[in-house]
Parts: sequence; structure tokens; C-alpha cells
Amino acid sequence: MNITILNGNHDQANKAFDRYIELYRVKLYKIGHYTRHFTLREMGTGDMRYITNGLHETDLLVFASPLQNGNISLPTRLLQAQLAQHAPSGISMNDRMLHSKHGAGLPLFGVILQKEEDTAEKDLLLNKLSQERIAANLHTVLGFFTTTDTGVADGVSKTLKGYGYQRYVENTCDDFLSRTETAC
Repeated sequence: MNITILNGNHDQANKAFDRYIELYRVKLYKIGHYTRHFTLREMGTGDMRYITNGLHETDLLVFASPLQNGNISLPTRLLQAQLAQHAPSGISMNDRMLHSKHGAGLPLFGVILQKEEDTAEKDLLLNKLSQERIAANLHTVLGFFTTTDTGVADGVSKTLKGYGYQRYVENTCDDFLSRTETAC
């Protein structure tokens, strides 16, 4: 699987988050997945093209971000807004499932968050709902949502389970649709 990890950590002093994301990337690589990693704070405004140009090869897009005042970081929000400009409009989820890979939208995406000291469960729920809505706007699906409180191995496991489950559903849908088309 080709995975693009977008690290939205704006604070260079937050070494714990960067280390978690690096270990996450290495674990995915060691079990046979191709990973690309971008640290958004190090990118200029013109560097967005490196991300968008590689989206057609990406199976899973991972947004990683520490929470900042209860929300994902500003660099991550800005990137998601820019990606929305590249997402095709007027495509239903059924159309997305009928196309090969993710040709009708962006790849599946997942989110890894680092909680703040005062983060409550309702804050996480609101962030998850927000990310599900962003996924819908991007004509894709939120495959997983986790925090750095889970170990790196658990984060990788949730990533792979979310991706595998979504692919199973899409393939089942394709099988079902192809059987109904031949029956008609």
C-alpha cells in the first residue's frame, strides 16, 4: 500500500509528536508499505504540488496533527482546504466505488491526533465528526481516527484495519454491482 503521511505539527519543540509519526512511518515501511512523509511546517506555499501530484499513487492519506485549542493544527486545516480545491465535484460515493482505485476522488484518509492536556472525549468526538465531514467533502472516506495515546503498533493496526475494511466494502460493492449488471 502507498501511504502519504502529512505531519501538521507546527511546533518544532514538540519532539514527542514528531517521534511518534516517525516511528509510525518506519513500522509501516518495515511491514512492507511504501510511505512518503511531509512535514507541513517545512513546506513553502508552492510545495503543495508535491503532495497533489502524488495523490493518484496514494492509497491512504494520513493527516497527523497535535490539537491546538481543541482543533487540528492550522497547517493541517489549510492543507485540507487546498485539497478540497483539487477534489472533483458532483461525484457520488457510489460513483467513487465504481471507479478503479480512487479515480473519482481523493484516496482514503485517516487522522492521528495528539491530545492537549485538557482534551475531553467530546473534543475528540467533535474532531472526528469534523474529519468525517471533510472526507465527505473530498469525496472520500475517513478510514481511521486515532490519537498518539495509543502505542505506535496500535496506531498502525488501526490504520491497516480501517483501510482493509474499506477496501473489503468497496470490493463487495463492485462484485454486487457487476452481478446485477450481468443479470439485467
